[in-house]
Amino acid sequence: MLVIGSTNRPDSLDPALRRAGRFDKEICLGIPDEKARARSGILPTFFLHQNVYDVDLHPLSFITTIFHETIISKGLRTFLD
Repeated sequence: MLVIGSTNRPDSLDPALRRAGRFDKEICLGIPDEKARARSGILPTFFLHQNVYDVDLHPLSFITTIFHETIISKGLRTFLD
C-alpha cells in the first residue's frame, strides 16, 4: 500500500500515527533558501504566470526569507491585484 500525505505542521500529528513501523519513509522538506526562491522556486513561476518578466528577484527573495511559498504567493497576488 502506498500512502502519501502532507502537512505544514508535523508537530500537530497524533504521535501514534508516526510511531516506528507505521511508515517506511518520512520526508521533510524545509523552506527554500534565498537562492532557490530566486532561481527556481515560487518567485519566477509566479511572475511568469502573471506575465511580468522584468523583475529583479534577488531583493524579493531576500526579504521573503522566513516565508513559505503559499504565503509569498498570496502576498504577491494581493500586491498585483
